Amino acid sequence: MATELTDVGKHEKARDDVSGALPFPASRQVRRIERVFDAARALCPPLMVGDDEIEPRAAIGPFIGQMKQASDAGLYLVALITALTLPDMLAALSSVNGRATGEKYLTWLQTHLGQSAEDAAQLYGFRCSLLHQGSPYPHGGFHRIAFVEPGSGQLHNLSTQVGEDRVGWLSVPMFVDDMQRGAEDWLSKHGGSDNVRRNLTRFARRRPEGLPPHVVGAAVTA
Repeated sequence: MATELTDVGKHEKARDDVSGALPFPASRQVRRIERVFDAARALCPPLMVGDDEIEPRAAIGPFIGQMKQASDAGLYLVALITALTLPDMLAALSSVNGRATGEKYLTWLQTHLGQSAEDAAQLYGFRCSLLHQGSPYPHGGFHRIAFVEPGSGQLHNLSTQVGEDRVGWLSVPMFVDDMQRGAEDWLSKHGGSDNVRRNLTRFARRRPEGLPPHVVGAAVTA
Protein backbone atom coordinates (compact mmCIF):
# COMPACT_ATOMS: atom_id res chain seq x y z
CA MET A 1 0.00 0.00 0.00
CA ALA A 2 1.40 3.39 -1.00
CA THR A 3 2.03 5.86 1.81
CA GLU A 4 1.65 9.61 1.31
CA LEU A 5 4.84 11.51 2.09
CA THR A 6 3.50 15.04 1.85
CA ASP A 7 0.58 17.09 0.65
CA VAL A 8 0.09 20.48 -0.91
CA GLY A 9 -1.57 21.83 2.21
CA LYS A 10 1.61 21.38 4.23
CA HIS A 11 3.57 23.23 1.56
CA GLU A 12 1.05 26.04 1.47
CA LYS A 13 1.43 26.45 5.23
CA ALA A 14 5.22 26.44 4.87
CA ARG A 15 4.92 29.07 2.13
CA ASP A 16 2.72 31.25 4.32
CA ASP A 17 5.10 30.89 7.27
CA VAL A 18 8.05 31.95 5.13
CA SER A 19 6.20 34.87 3.55
CA GLY A 20 4.94 36.05 6.94
CA ALA A 21 8.43 35.98 8.41
CA LEU A 22 9.87 38.30 5.77
CA PRO A 23 10.21 41.95 6.88
CA PHE A 24 9.23 43.16 3.40
CA PRO A 25 6.53 42.42 0.78
CA ALA A 26 6.81 39.15 -1.16
CA SER A 27 9.84 39.36 -3.41
CA ARG A 28 10.22 38.06 -6.92
CA GLN A 29 11.85 34.95 -5.47
CA VAL A 30 8.85 34.28 -3.22
CA ARG A 31 6.43 34.81 -6.11
CA ARG A 32 8.44 32.32 -8.17
CA ILE A 33 8.15 29.78 -5.36
CA GLU A 34 4.40 30.42 -5.19
CA ARG A 35 4.08 29.66 -8.91
CA VAL A 36 5.88 26.35 -8.32
CA PHE A 37 3.40 25.46 -5.56
CA ASP A 38 0.49 26.40 -7.83
CA ALA A 39 1.83 24.23 -10.66
CA ALA A 40 2.38 21.32 -8.29
CA ARG A 41 -1.14 21.58 -6.90
CA ALA A 42 -2.71 21.75 -10.35
CA LEU A 43 -0.65 19.12 -12.16
CA CYS A 44 0.99 16.65 -9.78
CA PRO A 45 -0.21 14.27 -7.10
CA PRO A 46 1.86 13.81 -3.94
CA LEU A 47 4.86 11.49 -4.20
CA MET A 48 3.86 8.05 -2.97
CA VAL A 49 6.15 5.38 -1.59
CA GLY A 50 5.46 2.18 -3.49
CA ASP A 51 4.66 3.98 -6.75
CA ASP A 52 8.29 5.00 -7.20
CA GLU A 53 9.83 1.99 -8.96
CA ILE A 54 12.77 1.82 -11.35
CA GLU A 55 14.62 -0.99 -13.08
CA PRO A 56 17.95 -1.90 -11.42
CA ARG A 57 19.98 -1.32 -14.60
CA ALA A 58 18.43 2.11 -15.05
CA ALA A 59 19.17 2.95 -11.43
CA ILE A 60 22.88 2.08 -11.38
CA GLY A 61 23.52 3.02 -15.02
CA PRO A 62 24.29 6.71 -14.31
CA PHE A 63 26.90 5.78 -11.68
CA ILE A 64 28.66 3.42 -14.08
CA GLY A 65 28.29 5.76 -17.08
CA GLN A 66 29.63 8.81 -15.25
CA MET A 67 32.45 6.73 -13.76
CA LYS A 68 33.57 5.79 -17.29
CA GLN A 69 33.06 9.34 -18.57
CA ALA A 70 35.27 10.68 -15.77
CA SER A 71 37.98 8.16 -16.64
CA ASP A 72 37.81 9.00 -20.35
CA ALA A 73 37.98 12.72 -19.55
CA GLY A 74 41.12 12.33 -17.44
CA LEU A 75 39.29 12.88 -14.13
CA TYR A 76 41.05 9.90 -12.64
CA LEU A 77 40.46 10.64 -8.96
CA VAL A 78 36.73 11.12 -9.60
CA ALA A 79 36.58 7.87 -11.57
CA LEU A 80 38.63 6.00 -8.96
CA ILE A 81 36.53 7.21 -6.02
CA THR A 82 33.32 6.29 -7.83
CA ALA A 83 34.70 2.84 -8.67
CA LEU A 84 35.73 2.27 -5.05
CA THR A 85 32.24 3.12 -3.78
CA LEU A 86 30.34 0.97 -6.30
CA PRO A 87 30.71 -2.30 -4.33
CA ASP A 88 29.31 -0.54 -1.25
CA MET A 89 26.19 0.58 -3.11
CA LEU A 90 25.52 -2.70 -4.88
CA ALA A 91 26.21 -4.89 -1.86
CA ALA A 92 23.82 -2.74 0.16
CA LEU A 93 21.11 -2.91 -2.51
CA SER A 94 21.08 -6.71 -2.52
CA SER A 95 21.14 -7.04 1.27
CA VAL A 96 18.15 -7.46 3.56
CA ASN A 97 18.59 -4.19 5.46
CA GLY A 98 19.89 -2.09 2.53
CA ARG A 99 23.00 -0.95 4.42
CA ALA A 100 26.68 -1.18 3.54
CA THR A 101 29.26 -2.89 5.74
CA GLY A 102 32.89 -3.88 5.35
CA GLU A 103 31.97 -7.56 5.36
CA LYS A 104 29.49 -7.04 2.51
CA TYR A 105 32.12 -5.09 0.54
CA LEU A 106 34.65 -7.92 0.88
CA THR A 107 32.10 -10.55 -0.10
CA TRP A 108 31.08 -8.50 -3.16
CA LEU A 109 34.69 -8.28 -4.37
CA GLN A 110 35.27 -12.00 -3.96
CA THR A 111 31.94 -12.95 -5.54
CA HIS A 112 31.74 -10.56 -8.48
CA LEU A 113 35.41 -9.76 -9.19
CA GLY A 114 36.85 -13.12 -8.19
CA GLN A 115 39.38 -11.55 -5.83
CA SER A 116 41.21 -13.50 -3.17
CA ALA A 117 40.47 -12.69 0.47
CA GLU A 118 43.84 -10.90 0.79
CA ASP A 119 43.35 -8.79 -2.35
CA ALA A 120 39.81 -7.92 -1.29
CA ALA A 121 41.04 -6.83 2.16
CA GLN A 122 43.71 -4.62 0.58
CA LEU A 123 41.24 -2.99 -1.80
CA TYR A 124 38.76 -2.38 1.00
CA GLY A 125 41.55 -0.83 3.06
CA PHE A 126 42.43 1.41 0.11
CA ARG A 127 38.78 2.41 -0.25
CA CYS A 128 38.69 3.44 3.41
CA SER A 129 42.01 5.33 3.41
CA LEU A 130 41.46 7.18 0.14
CA LEU A 131 37.82 8.17 0.70
CA HIS A 132 38.19 9.19 4.34
CA GLN A 133 41.76 10.44 4.64
CA GLY A 134 42.86 11.01 1.05
CA SER A 135 45.68 8.55 1.73
CA PRO A 136 47.13 5.96 -0.67
CA TYR A 137 48.14 3.78 2.29
CA PRO A 138 45.33 1.24 2.81
CA HIS A 139 44.00 0.63 6.28
CA GLY A 140 45.26 -2.66 7.64
CA GLY A 141 48.99 -2.10 7.17
CA PHE A 142 49.21 -2.78 3.44
CA HIS A 143 51.72 -1.04 1.15
CA ARG A 144 50.60 2.10 -0.65
CA ILE A 145 48.64 2.04 -3.92
CA ALA A 146 49.48 4.18 -6.95
CA PHE A 147 48.39 4.56 -10.57
CA VAL A 148 50.14 5.71 -13.73
CA GLU A 149 48.13 8.12 -15.84
CA PRO A 150 47.28 6.71 -19.30
CA GLY A 151 49.57 7.64 -22.16
CA SER A 152 52.76 6.09 -20.86
CA GLY A 153 51.85 2.43 -20.49
CA GLN A 154 49.77 0.91 -17.72
CA LEU A 155 50.56 -1.10 -14.61
CA HIS A 156 47.63 -3.02 -13.18
CA ASN A 157 47.20 -5.57 -10.41
CA LEU A 158 50.91 -5.87 -9.70
CA SER A 159 53.46 -4.45 -7.29
CA THR A 160 57.06 -3.24 -7.47
CA GLN A 161 59.63 -3.11 -4.69
CA VAL A 162 62.80 -1.07 -4.36
CA GLY A 163 64.65 -1.78 -1.15
CA GLU A 164 62.03 -1.67 1.62
CA ASP A 165 59.61 0.42 -0.42
CA ARG A 166 56.82 -1.61 -2.01
CA VAL A 167 54.07 -0.08 -4.17
CA GLY A 168 50.91 -1.68 -5.52
CA TRP A 169 49.79 -0.46 -8.94
CA LEU A 170 46.44 -0.15 -10.63
CA SER A 171 45.30 1.35 -13.92
CA VAL A 172 42.24 3.53 -13.41
CA PRO A 173 40.72 2.76 -16.86
CA MET A 174 41.29 -0.97 -16.32
CA PHE A 175 39.98 -0.78 -12.76
CA VAL A 176 36.87 1.01 -13.99
CA ASP A 177 36.34 -1.75 -16.56
CA ASP A 178 36.78 -4.37 -13.84
CA MET A 179 34.11 -2.70 -11.73
CA GLN A 180 31.74 -2.47 -14.67
CA ARG A 181 32.12 -6.20 -15.32
CA GLY A 182 31.53 -6.85 -11.63
CA ALA A 183 28.38 -4.73 -11.74
CA GLU A 184 27.12 -6.68 -14.75
CA ASP A 185 27.71 -9.94 -12.90
CA TRP A 186 25.87 -8.54 -9.87
CA LEU A 187 22.94 -7.49 -12.07
CA SER A 188 22.67 -10.96 -13.59
CA LYS A 189 22.56 -12.57 -10.13
CA HIS A 190 20.64 -10.04 -8.03
CA GLY A 191 18.94 -7.55 -10.35
CA GLY A 192 15.56 -9.23 -10.04
CA SER A 193 15.69 -9.98 -6.32
CA ASP A 194 13.11 -8.72 -3.84
CA ASN A 195 15.85 -7.10 -1.75
CA VAL A 196 17.07 -5.01 -4.68
CA ARG A 197 13.62 -3.90 -5.75
CA ARG A 198 12.70 -2.94 -2.20
CA ASN A 199 15.94 -1.04 -1.55
CA LEU A 200 15.78 0.77 -4.89
CA THR A 201 12.86 2.82 -3.58
CA ARG A 202 15.45 4.72 -1.49
CA PHE A 203 18.20 4.84 -4.14
CA ALA A 204 19.34 8.23 -5.48
CA ARG A 205 18.65 8.80 -9.16
CA ARG A 206 18.10 11.50 -11.76
CA ARG A 207 14.47 12.56 -12.17
CA PRO A 208 14.03 14.60 -15.38
CA GLU A 209 10.48 15.60 -14.42
CA GLY A 210 11.58 17.08 -11.09
CA LEU A 211 10.44 16.10 -7.61
CA PRO A 212 6.75 17.06 -7.41
CA PRO A 213 5.39 18.88 -5.56
CA HIS A 214 8.69 20.37 -4.35
CA VAL A 215 10.21 21.10 -7.77
CA VAL A 216 8.38 20.76 -11.09
CA GLY A 217 9.84 21.04 -14.59
CA ALA A 218 13.54 20.94 -13.69
CA ALA A 219 15.68 17.81 -13.52
CA VAL A 220 16.80 16.86 -10.02
CA THR A 221 18.71 14.00 -8.43
CA ALA A 222 17.06 12.55 -5.34
